[in-house]
Amino acid sequence: MLKKVVLPVIVGLMLLYVGNKTTEALVMNDLEKIVNGVFEINPDADVLGWTILARSTSDGDLAEMALSLKDEYPGYVWTKENTSDYIAWTGSSLNKELDVSTTIKLMSGEHDEITILYSIQGEKWSNGHAAFIRKELKTGKKGLFKNEPDYFACLKVRTGDTMNEAVYKNWMKLFDAKSVESAVESDFVSISANSKQFKNMLPNGANLQLAFRKTAEEAGTMVTIGTPIIAFEY
Repeated sequence: MLKKVVLPVIVGLMLLYVGNKTTEALVMNDLEKIVNGVFEINPDADVLGWTILARSTSDGDLAEMALSLKDEYPGYVWTKENTSDYIAWTGSSLNKELDVSTTIKLMSGEHDEITILYSIQGEKWSNGHAAFIRKELKTGKKGLFKNEPDYFACLKVRTGDTMNEAVYKNWMKLFDAKSVESAVESDFVSISANSKQFKNMLPNGANLQLAFRKTAEEAGTMVTIGTPIIAFEY
């Protein structure tokens, strides 16, 4: 069985991303395009989670950068993680009204390179959530990135559809997508695709990833969509 994709692997995939730079407006447009498409094909879909993630790298000292960001983001709660593979500082803030979390993660790498991840995540969707994201993308990451970051948009939903080939084809048709590569198992399918609707592209030509997982219910499918890749666990 395919294992869940975890953060270090996701970060590694992001480092391979060499597409055109994405603007804040474009990534927001991508997320809303995905959301609108989901409800077009399945009006009763349950939104389980979404994220917008910005990634960049910077030279410097990890501890010094973490100390500086603690001062710049006093409303965040900061923790340190030290593993055999990397050292990371994570700052998080929660909007209780919308139940949306904003996270800054600094991860050490080779040759004093620091990976900077900025993410906005939620488990529900409304016009209020869309407005909050737009505001955060404009003001929430002020002073965080020296260079324009790469952006990733992801959405996870649960549908009542039975997992089968017809379902995959409907989703591919929705996004005008053609498969670049895929992995198929009895209860899980992952498709990397090229879609005319999204601009940012991986070296293999893919700019959209779809993952389908059978749910515990007799009839039900978990669908995770990301552009250009899925940037959280699925």
